[in-house]
Amino acid sequence: MPSLKIALLLVSLSFSEAKVEFNHSTLYGIRDFEGVDEVPLPNCDSGCLIFASTLGVAINTPDGMEPYYKNLIINDPVNDKNLSIAELAVQFEFGTLAKIPLNFTESGNYSILNLNAPEDTGTEVTVWVIERSKVLESDYEVYDALAMPSRAAAIPKDVVTIMSANQFRVMAQPGEPNSFTARLVGFDNALDENPDECSDVYKTPINSKFDGFELHVDGPLISLVFANKKKVDLSADYKYSVVGIRDLSKPGFVSTSGYSFCNRLGGNQIHSARFVHSGDEIDFRSEPSNTEPPADIYKVYLDTYVDLDATHEIDIIDDYFGKNTSISALKGARKNTPVVIERIQVLSIRYLGLTAPQTFLIRHSGVIVEKATSPAPTTVPTTPKITVPPTSSTKVTSTTITPTTSASGAMTTLAATAIVAVMMLAS
Repeated sequence: MPSLKIALLLVSLSFSEAKVEFNHSTLYGIRDFEGVDEVPLPNCDSGCLIFASTLGVAINTPDGMEPYYKNLIINDPVNDKNLSIAELAVQFEFGTLAKIPLNFTESGNYSILNLNAPEDTGTEVTVWVIERSKVLESDYEVYDALAMPSRAAAIPKDVVTIMSANQFRVMAQPGEPNSFTARLVGFDNALDENPDECSDVYKTPINSKFDGFELHVDGPLISLVFANKKKVDLSADYKYSVVGIRDLSKPGFVSTSGYSFCNRLGGNQIHSARFVHSGDEIDFRSEPSNTEPPADIYKVYLDTYVDLDATHEIDIIDDYFGKNTSISALKGARKNTPVVIERIQVLSIRYLGLTAPQTFLIRHSGVIVEKATSPAPTTVPTTPKITVPPTSSTKVTSTTITPTTSASGAMTTLAATAIVAVMMLAS
């Protein structure tokens, strides 16, 4: 239903001051800078790391950098040096393409100066600032979805964080048995016992078969923690919704746009980006071609959490070739509900008009029960165990779903034209 999808995407959230403040870090977006002369960086008072992501190449500019972000200047009064957000965003390690942050080792009053005119506007940007004391506690690597066409298979550090100025995908190729946990935060909140009580958005059982994954991230950050020290082949790109359709066979999640799912933050955790929206339609389809019957039939498991007011709901729809049949309407405040769909070929998840602090999270996985070219099997897989907490719980439940199937190194600064080559490799 393209027309409905376009209409939903045009509905945007409105923000005042919208930075997301964690215990040890702060996340900034474009709306935090426009019309503001200076943005203080309190996380840097005792030293910090600053990471930045932009959309990459800007057309009609000599160096390929967007002028707005060349005029966002990180002010370093201690060393009397300045660096623009545009320059910081394209600094990567040679070989690995891990992001290189701006590293303030000394105490000081740091800030980002906006040299643009008040009426000037930018596209998208993500700036993440983390206290140096917390950095020293972490074993991490940080990448940019814009410049991560393929991370060579390697044993990951304790936390792999991927950031972006736009919605993005993260993929992993099948490999040795392993399990992983994903959270929509930076490495300071990636582990189970984290300071902001951030819930996982997806988690697999210990030592389970590793069939790889494809996760769609409707926000600026995701952090992955792998249980076993085994090689993992990771990549990321901006193809969050190029096709607009996801594979029904691949496990993953759908969540509130720009939301972090950290209990300590309450409703003040929506990233201040233009891409953040209050309505959407996400379609999942089975093989083979999705263009005409027949198609494979799946049994789908949904582990859902909603925190909505009485006037809103999340609609689960069977939309196989325009059937548009309602399966379930998720409603209520702080409510976890398992949903099992016995047979389906096209699944749609729709919502409209959600504003903070309303939120939802739907984890999904599927098991094929009938191939398009074969008769239905005589047995149907059993429903995986899902723990449903009391409705009075204030947290998103960390539920395990069984799927069906900065490091040291030489520094290199990638010019914007080089990022074009990276994006071409990813396409």
